[in-house]
Amino acid sequence: MSNQQAIDDLKKFISKKSEVQIPVGDITLESTALPLSDYQIEGVQFALQNRGVLIGDEMGVGKTPQGVAIALSAVRAGSSPVLVVVPPSMRLQWTREFARFAPTLKVATIEGRESEWIGGSWKYRNVTTGVGARKKTERVRYRDGGVMKPLPVADVLLIGDMSVHGYSTQLKEVVKAIIIDECHRIKGKGKRSKRAQACIDIARHLPAQSIRVAMSGTPLINHPMDLLNIIQVIDRLDDFADNGMTGLEYYLGKFAPRLDRFGTRGAAHLDELHQRLKDGIMIRRKREEVLTLPNKGRITHHVELQPKIAKAYLEAESNLFAFIELAKGTPSAERAMKAEAISLLNTLRELVAHGKVPAVVEYVQSLLEENEQVFITCTHRAVAEAYVNHLSKYSMPNGEPCRVVRVEGGMTDSAKMASVDAFQSGEANVLVGNVIAAGVGITLTRGRHHVSSSLPWTSADLLQCEDRLARRGQEREVVSHIIIGCIEGKMTVDERLFALIDAKCGVLNAVLDGAEFKSDNSNLINDDMTSSATAVLESYGWSIREHGGSKSN
Repeated sequence: MSNQQAIDDLKKFISKKSEVQIPVGDITLESTALPLSDYQIEGVQFALQNRGVLIGDEMGVGKTPQGVAIALSAVRAGSSPVLVVVPPSMRLQWTREFARFAPTLKVATIEGRESEWIGGSWKYRNVTTGVGARKKTERVRYRDGGVMKPLPVADVLLIGDMSVHGYSTQLKEVVKAIIIDECHRIKGKGKRSKRAQACIDIARHLPAQSIRVAMSGTPLINHPMDLLNIIQVIDRLDDFADNGMTGLEYYLGKFAPRLDRFGTRGAAHLDELHQRLKDGIMIRRKREEVLTLPNKGRITHHVELQPKIAKAYLEAESNLFAFIELAKGTPSAERAMKAEAISLLNTLRELVAHGKVPAVVEYVQSLLEENEQVFITCTHRAVAEAYVNHLSKYSMPNGEPCRVVRVEGGMTDSAKMASVDAFQSGEANVLVGNVIAAGVGITLTRGRHHVSSSLPWTSADLLQCEDRLARRGQEREVVSHIIIGCIEGKMTVDERLFALIDAKCGVLNAVLDGAEFKSDNSNLINDDMTSSATAVLESYGWSIREHGGSKSN
């Protein structure tokens, strides 16, 4: 079968929901540089047959080529433009992938945070909503006159997920299909709610039977509630309607039941949720199932904090304990003081991160002595700078100075890719990355050692970082070194957070992979916007639910 015949068959899936089976093994993208593997063809078929889907393949399996193939199929069937929503740091990567694998598609990147206007001006007015105790007045911005500058004319519109809200009014009028990469970023409340609602709104305005694809290796980070926005975007919530209940009612009642009067939700019936996702909503392949990759191992290293910082840590921890004791009394008092408590908790995290620097530097140098490249992740900018300063002074075995590059928030896409390219070419020996900025959208398969110097809040973020190395193209065993800061006789925030990550990893595996959920730390799981911080605070004795609700168990 020729490539054109394969594309013609793909078009049949777009034009009508048919049962045509595309022969496995012959489909390639327009460039012959990288033919799709059988499992990737299966993923494309799954999306085109089911229309609204979650491609949940593990990191490194190759979701991006599937996304490019789906977009190409949609465009050739007349469903253009296709909107591709990605983390800002991945816009350049996706542009490269389209240019490499589907060069005939015209791809336009939407820049800026919101739609541009021609003429008119911004004005403000006060808007009051709610009644009684819930009544509130907000200052709302509106446009007085003028017209929006037209969006680019292209087959594919590529936009950062932090900007999609600002362009949603225009996008929902023109797009004919939507693909959301790293879709776990649209979960939750707070600042993420605008991007989530914008994606949901755009998806709702798509023509019937349009392609709606969400992609992430870790679509569930903390709790079944993480999946709710994703399921709405791909328009599959009605699939959960059962026993006279709407899909939303059933989903919340069955898989995320309320635990107390404060709105805290639990996690239940994960085996049923897994099965429902498998029945036409989600396709997920693990690396070992579809790729012949070397093993990935995780090693935990406990290191003592520097004495001076350990002393500062103990003083800060005493302040946290004292603050928690002060807050006890009424739920309202604790809720009002929670932000300050989390701030104190973050102080502990930062102190631990600084206290580990000498030990981490020494550990990384031992890897460099073996001529290995190292990917270091951390959460604090000052800590990252410390690693760069220390390691840049180190001499490699060949006498050359160690070259260190960075990937962090605030860098331009081109600057980030320059750092990645330097590491992948072997020009750089160490890449120091922020957990979030360097955790998605980059490939670092030239190296095989990941050093987690600062634990992230979630197991999903840790997995994302590890799988920058353990992915397609890796030829050696990958080792993730987890560095945990300790003080003799004390359980540090690092040790508490690692216990939490272990528990949340259990929930993720139960829902996505059907594994039995077993954890000694299941009481730490909840779906608060700051659930991880809340859970760690509870391990210190904080509990706003002890005065009127049920503690999550």
